Amino acid sequence: MPASLTRRQAVAGSALLALTRFLPLPSAAAARSASSADAVDVGFAIPPSSFRRPRGGRGPLTTRSLRAPRRLDVLGFRWSAPRDVRLELRTRRRGRWSKWVTLPAASGHGPDRAARPRATEAAAVGGARVFQLRATGAVQDLHAHGVAVARPAAIAAVAPPRRPRAAGDVAAAIIGRREWRAQAPRSTPDYGEVQLAFVHHTVSTNGYGPEDSAAIVRAIQQYHRNTLGWDDIGYQFLVDAYGQIFEGREGGIDQAVVGAQAQGYNHLSTGISVIGTHTSEPISSAAFETLAAVLGWKLSLHGVPTQGTVTVTSAGGPLNRYPAGRAVRLQRISGHRDGDATACPGNTLYAQLPALRARAAEHAAPTGLSLSMTPPRARLLEAATASGRLLLPDGSPGAGVGVEVQEKTAGGWKGVVPAVTDASGAWSASLALPTTRSLRAVARPDPAQPALMSPPVRFEVRFAVSAVLEQSRINFGQSTVLRGTVEPRRRSRPLIVTVDRRAAGGRYVRVARFRGRARNGRFRIPLTPSGPGLYRVRVAAPGDRLNAPGRSAPVFVRVLG
Repeated sequence: MPASLTRRQAVAGSALLALTRFLPLPSAAAARSASSADAVDVGFAIPPSSFRRPRGGRGPLTTRSLRAPRRLDVLGFRWSAPRDVRLELRTRRRGRWSKWVTLPAASGHGPDRAARPRATEAAAVGGARVFQLRATGAVQDLHAHGVAVARPAAIAAVAPPRRPRAAGDVAAAIIGRREWRAQAPRSTPDYGEVQLAFVHHTVSTNGYGPEDSAAIVRAIQQYHRNTLGWDDIGYQFLVDAYGQIFEGREGGIDQAVVGAQAQGYNHLSTGISVIGTHTSEPISSAAFETLAAVLGWKLSLHGVPTQGTVTVTSAGGPLNRYPAGRAVRLQRISGHRDGDATACPGNTLYAQLPALRARAAEHAAPTGLSLSMTPPRARLLEAATASGRLLLPDGSPGAGVGVEVQEKTAGGWKGVVPAVTDASGAWSASLALPTTRSLRAVARPDPAQPALMSPPVRFEVRFAVSAVLEQSRINFGQSTVLRGTVEPRRRSRPLIVTVDRRAAGGRYVRVARFRGRARNGRFRIPLTPSGPGLYRVRVAAPGDRLNAPGRSAPVFVRVLG
């Protein structure tokens, strides 16, 4: 996201003259307001006449000073046309104007299949009521949408701030949805898998106290849910500058709940946002340590490392950096900008990510459900062992729990073989497959909760190639026939034949390499050696999307002089 209203910006600029005249906007009674628990939605139109042309007719259109019907915690905007508009905002607090900041479009967040919304993200404006807008051109049907958290009934501050000292303390330190008075989601959650985490920053002032954070989270949820129409708040977690952790989307603490934090990757990731703007200001040491602990704990819970890369498939989206179906390599802990066309999480926080990954690795724990294959690549229908371990969120082993190994097919995930964990949470099962598959393990320790899933593992199955020579001793000038099979069968399968001749000292030297072809799984290739000697012949089938490369055992022919 672009830079937002920081504390430093809020006190920048010169004082506004006391005689400033405000452009009239609807009163609180006339504005659309909708109460919801401890927050109030405030919506009002901004007429086209609010904007003034700059002198000379060049530059952005700028409104006169506008006054909202009440003091707001967050403020965002929607419009009907044109599709792309760049809006800038500044607010007045304590008689001073903030700097102008660009409001990021809401499309970088949002559900994976959502269309490009004509809306901005909500900027946390810290109780401001007076604001101005700049626009790159005329905007039709522009509406402001704010959220005001009702302070008298708002959530009490957590004092002192509740911070985890280590990854094991994360679950106990989380400030739950009930505590910050969250609205219920619009629908039951969807579940995906967690292969990586995206780090964000919110569009918020950095000049807030620990007692303000719950109200900020509440206002962000209200905007995401009520104004943008999402099911719930987009992020799974939020962390403030004081090291407090807030539960975000319902169920996202220990489950792979699909959020709306990174369009095109929501079904593959978890999202953690730092409350504040970190374009030029690093996150606090308290936020850094808490963020590392949450990342180490959450990724470990799903059996995912905190360091290294993973290749995922983009689901696309209007502000996704990659089209749908593109294989994208991302860090296990990535910045929002790595997947989507946005500046989030700000240049300074983004530069802190390498150190954050290293620190999160120190907090990582062997929790969750794991899967490994031995060997990782096997011959056709060769028995291999799938194994792993189930550790519960508190670190204890999940004993006596049923585990199912599933394979990914064109019709979805399908069970292959069952297993049961032992007293240490370990499990294993034998399987044999004809083609390469993505495999995962699935377990449900608590029937009342969604299943736990391991990260997918690619298990490669080689082509099985067999070859024989019809004659193993021939005279010079004669031919022999190389024949054999390739499994699984294909209508037509390219082959590579390699011929080596034994040299002095027992070494084999390549004398020929040429292409052949198997049809319906069979091949028959004539060979005419170039001179007397002992020849070694091998046949290889190159890999494809279903099978890894396979090669026959060598066959030998002696040519008599």
